[in-house]
Formats: sequence, C-alpha cells, structure tokens
Amino acid sequence: MAETLHFKGGFLRAVGRLFVWGWAAVLFAAGLLGDRLRGRLTARQRGRRLRLTFETLGPTFRKVGQQMSVRADLLSYETCEELAALLDRSPPMAWEDASAAIERATGAPLDDTFALIDQEPVGSASLACVYPAVLHTGEKVAVKVRRPGIGPAMVADLRILGWFLTVAELLGFTRPRGTQHLRVELRSMLLEELDFRREARFIEVFRRDMRKGRQHYVTAPKVHYDLSTDEVLVTRFVEAVPMTEILRAVDTQDDIALSRLRLLGIKPKKAAQRMLRAWYFESLEGLVFHADPHPANVFVEPGGRLVFVDFGSCGRITEKTRRLMRHTQEALLANDVSSLVRSTVAMMEPLPPIDVASFSKELEQIFWDYVYALRSKHAAWWEKASGFTWLKFAALARKWDIPANLDTLRMFRATFVYDTVAFRLDPDLDPSQVYKRYLRDVHSRRVRRWSKEARRNPMKRLERELVKNENDQALAKVEALDRAVEMNADMHTFALSAGKQSDVGRVLIDAVAAALMITTVVTLVMWAKLDGSFGGALKHTVRNEPLQGVLFLVGLLAILRIRARLKDVKT
Repeated sequence: MAETLHFKGGFLRAVGRLFVWGWAAVLFAAGLLGDRLRGRLTARQRGRRLRLTFETLGPTFRKVGQQMSVRADLLSYETCEELAALLDRSPPMAWEDASAAIERATGAPLDDTFALIDQEPVGSASLACVYPAVLHTGEKVAVKVRRPGIGPAMVADLRILGWFLTVAELLGFTRPRGTQHLRVELRSMLLEELDFRREARFIEVFRRDMRKGRQHYVTAPKVHYDLSTDEVLVTRFVEAVPMTEILRAVDTQDDIALSRLRLLGIKPKKAAQRMLRAWYFESLEGLVFHADPHPANVFVEPGGRLVFVDFGSCGRITEKTRRLMRHTQEALLANDVSSLVRSTVAMMEPLPPIDVASFSKELEQIFWDYVYALRSKHAAWWEKASGFTWLKFAALARKWDIPANLDTLRMFRATFVYDTVAFRLDPDLDPSQVYKRYLRDVHSRRVRRWSKEARRNPMKRLERELVKNENDQALAKVEALDRAVEMNADMHTFALSAGKQSDVGRVLIDAVAAALMITTVVTLVMWAKLDGSFGGALKHTVRNEPLQGVLFLVGLLAILRIRARLKDVKT
C-alpha cells in the first residue's frame, strides 16, 4: 500500500525549541562580546562560535550552516572552513538507533544482510549518518540512516519561524500575507530530504539520464532498492576524493596535496569544467537536477569522473524555463543584456502587478555588472561566479515583492553553488567556452540520433544532410524567429493579486472587526456584572482605560501595516 511520510511538531515542542533559540542567541552574543573584550575576535573565532551555535540548535540550523559554508564570496575563508565541518562532521547518532532502523528496513538481523558493517559512520551529516558495509556478495555499500526524531524537530523549528514571520507581518515589517509563499516552500524544501524513497528515485533517474546522454564524466551510486526504505538508503560505496579536499588544496595552494591529486589523474581545472558541463546538461536536458551540490556531496574518482551523492534535494525544470535558460546563455555569449533581462523576468512569472519597465531597468544594471566581470581579466572569482549576481537579483525581487516557486529557487541556488565550486577550482574559468563545448556535444548527439533514425526512415536523410552541412544562415534565421515567437508567448503573465488600495482596505476592515469584537466582549462582561443594565455597561466600556489601550494598539498595528504596504514598490 502507498505510504505518505508525515511528521508532527507539537505546540509544546515548538515552545521548548523557542527557548533553545533564545538561549543560543544569548550565548553567541556573549561569546562574541567576551572575545572582543579579550582581543581574540578573529574571523576564525567568529566562524567557530557560529558553527558551535548551529550545532547546538540542531538539524535545521546545520542545513543553514552547510549552505553558508560554500559562500566564500560573502564570508571569510576561515569562517567557511569552520562551517564546512557541518557538512559531514556532525556528532554521530547512537549505533543502537542506527542498527534498529537498518533491521526494520531489511526485515532481518544485520548478520543476515551484511558480511561486515562498521559501527563508526564514514559520514555524519545533519540529517543522517552513513555507515560503510560489505554485502555477502563482496560488494562494498554505503548505508545511510535517518537520525531518529529529526522530522518533528524540524517541524517545530519551522513553526517557530512561522510565528516570527507572523509577528513581522503584524508589526508592518513585511506586507500582509507576504511570507506565506516562503513558509510553504521552506517547509517542502527541508522536509522532503527526509524521505529516502524519493531520494532513491532521484538517483535512479539521474544515473539513467547521464548514461543515455553519454555524459560519462559524471554519475551517481547505484541504489539497492531491496534494502532501502524511507529511513534507510543503501547504495554503492563511493571510493573517491571528496570535493572538499580538492577545494582545500586549491584554496591553500597545498603543493603536496595537489601533487597527490595529479598522481590520481585529478585536475582541478578539469573538474571545474565538468561541474559546469554537468549543470548545463541537468538543467537543459535532464529530468531532474541536483539542487544541493555543495562540496561534501561531490566526489572525484581517480581519472576525474564526478560522482554526486545525497539527492535529497532535487528540482525539476519546465520546458518553458528550459527555453528561457537557453536564451539566457545565448544572451550572455552575445553580451545581449536586454535579452538576458527579458528571459530572467519571464522565468519569474506569473508576475504581480508591478511596473515591469522600472524593474527591468534595475535588473539590467545588475546584469551589466556581471557581464563586465566575466569579460574582465582582473575581476575576482566571486565576481565572475553567478552567486553574487543572483544574491543581488534576490534582493531586487524582495524589493519588488516578486515571489518564486520552489523549483525556480532551487535552480538559482544550484546555479550559484555549481558556479562557486567551479570558480574556486579555477578562478580563470570561462563559462562561455564551457557552454560552447556543451553545445558542440549536443550537436554531435543529435547527428548520431538522426543518423540512426535515417536508417529506418529515408525522410530523415535530408534533415541529416542539412545538419551536417550546417547551413548557418538559414538555421540562424529560423532559430531567431523561433526565439522571438517564444519570447512573445512567454512575456508577460501577471498574477491575479490585489493592489495597494485593496490591501489597505483589507487591513482597515481587519482592524475595525478586531476593535468591534473586543469592545463587544468587554461590553457583555460589563453587562453581566451590572445585572442587565446595557446602557450602564456600554458607558463603563467606553470609559475603560485598559480597553482604550488595547484599541490604541490595534489602531497602531493597522497604521504600521498600511505604512509598510504604501512604501512597497508593488502597485
């Protein structure tokens, strides 16, 4: 029978977690203050205290720290190095819990399933631990076990975040109901990583796509479905060099480590190119893409093949978005910023009722800065990586209150993580050249496919010859017309959402309704105390100073919310 994975985080658990949040924040601030007074406040010490705080707060904050660890363009290298410990060096779970979960998954004692299993995990991440084992067939496998109780803990943290966002809306820090989209997307993004059945399916699809697409430079470990459940995942054991070690060797220019990599046939610059090639294939041709390719999730085998692991977070791209992404890459190759802006705006649809021309003008300046950095020989690597640009784009989207769906957010995040890793491996990397090589590979695969079809269908022969002859002028005209038609069809779809006047009216109605409800309750209480004298009860209610204070607060909150909405650039 079909099963749905569901976790509950009760109110009392959330209240308890709220106290944990507050105490951790106090300790973190006190620690930083003490370090400053003693003259010990360095980037590494700050990163260390941040890491310890995230470890104390549990899995949700460890996931946040993992994402921050690759942001060498925003944080110091020392801070990133400290946070990188959260990638796979979290405290291991108790072996009793792990072995019980494995036996539930396999339905048999450990000795019946494995010839050997190590009780010490080879990887201890925020959501699960990975144990090396050997099957009775002699195959080495990795056994990934979900941490017990992690689901309810993450749900409780998400509930607390919802409380904070609700208060922010009430106080006018953000527009009414402006955070609902964020709550839904964040909950889905965090909790789906706990379902290992879903992860196994993603691995299977990813492996098949890479094999059928002849992308032999990248793969994923084989899944043993008969031994896997929603809390246990058994895959082939990956014997390769973690990307974290390669990045450390490149960042610190460790000659000994770099020499060891060369002996294994691992070239950092080649790995950088393959990271980008893998992303181009995943996003433009694959059925799913790996949405969390941080360094701890990527290994490099001797000879240079990339192996991706941990497919808990994956995304999907619609055919319309694929077209827009191809337009984006072509616009970058041609330094055509106006087309780049149009494609990016179309990806964010449906749009709220905004001034598209003004928004596009601001976005155009961001992309011009990015193009200048790509073409400069002296720009820093973090300026060339798209992460810095997407962060500015995200700030602009927040300013204009443009929401994005979960897959779009994952696509943006994956883009700048792939870019960040690639540019740290090779600061001189030219993405346009990598994309051109990817296009040549696409062309070669199409020629092979059409050649096979031509053997079965003579009508395909003419098409094959046209492709081989590469009638550039005719193809360019057709493709240009096709792009124009697609862009005209894609632009612009607006969401059916209310404008400022409607939002202000809704806030006023809510405030009046709340004031009337509170006044009615107080009047009824007074009426009961005065033995049925309604006039006297109403007179006492009007003169009630605590009630006047409450009504003043209701009015003040309404004013703050209206003020925040009127300052919004959204119409």
